[in-house]
Amino acid sequence: MNAKKTKLLATSIFCLTISCADTEFLRHNPSVQSDMNNDVIGASFEPQYLTIKPALKIEPIDIVWFIDSSSSMKDEVKNVSKNLERFVNSVSANTEIKINIVYEYKSSKGTKLEIPKNVKDKIRIIPKYVASREIFEMIKYVLDKKKFRDGVKKSIIIVTDDDDEDSSKDIRNYLDEKIGLNNVKVFSFASASNDKGSCEGVKKGEEYKKLAQKTGGEFFDICERDWSGYFDKLIESNMETTIKTTYALRGKESQITKILIDGQELDESNYDTQGTSIEFKPESLQGRKSIEIHYSN
Repeated sequence: MNAKKTKLLATSIFCLTISCADTEFLRHNPSVQSDMNNDVIGASFEPQYLTIKPALKIEPIDIVWFIDSSSSMKDEVKNVSKNLERFVNSVSANTEIKINIVYEYKSSKGTKLEIPKNVKDKIRIIPKYVASREIFEMIKYVLDKKKFRDGVKKSIIIVTDDDDEDSSKDIRNYLDEKIGLNNVKVFSFASASNDKGSCEGVKKGEEYKKLAQKTGGEFFDICERDWSGYFDKLIESNMETTIKTTYALRGKESQITKILIDGQELDESNYDTQGTSIEFKPESLQGRKSIEIHYSN
């Protein structure tokens, strides 16, 4: 081997695959030699580092609508139809979110839900008639009988002009046992008061309101004419993001010497390397803007 070749030392270089390219590595390593394609062909033994931004990920969710389609629900069902296309297109942009609607139209005594054609293929319809005072029982039936993803959070959305005949405490206990209250939120569209003014024939949805509040969801008053703001909140609540904590590495032979988070050195107890990946504790990355990984060959 001649002297020129001995200057080129074989090296293994790793990178967080989501944001680091060879050009990023070279920027922090002036001693690195590369060919015309920016492929690294040699480097000194000087410490090296790369900088990335912590990434966010959207949590997978099974969204399940329970829509009362009784004859008194004309205005409420119309409001759902009016905002449904925007809701579906927004949340289904994340392929980990699945949308289900429990609803059945009975022409003799019901109100028909108009589902826009261009979003029908993004929705699973579960054809069951939802009676206004028995929605809690229908929730139990659907979650017990219909197939949903195990270990995935559930978002339950109720739309009715009545109140349930059962206690919200009972359904809350069921949800806690079935899914875990940390893994479910209920959003209730119901009336904030009994029959009033232009919102006739409604009954205060006290039990639906309690369930929404106790599960960390929200309560929406159906007597408001414009529901677009409600749907804005629904979209935001169902696009929940969490910090990504695990990243793939490329070249497991490289040795990490230190990690800086926003310029402050991170204690080794806050991360763990396993083979070709590195995992951080969530709290160490929350609200942070920069991860700087220093390493040597």
